Amino acid sequence: MNNVARHSGATRLTVRLAVNGGHLLMSVEDNGIGFDSDSAQSSAGEGLNSIRRRMKNLGGTAEWETAPGQGTKFRVDLPLRK
Repeated sequence: MNNVARHSGATRLTVRLAVNGGHLLMSVEDNGIGFDSDSAQSSAGEGLNSIRRRMKNLGGTAEWETAPGQGTKFRVDLPLRK
């Protein structure tokens, strides 16, 4: 959400959290400027790739859909531990 506020130029941000079938599901969607997803996937450092690695280490997934001028949709699926 911090990156949305700092970089996206969005006027709307929607965050959804749910528990379904033993998984925590989160989605964050904005109507901002979007970005080149290919560049984000290949760049090193923090950000979305760091979140993706952390979710993978916990057995979950992190995905995003975006394009310049199209806003961004980000989803996390994390299995809950008993």
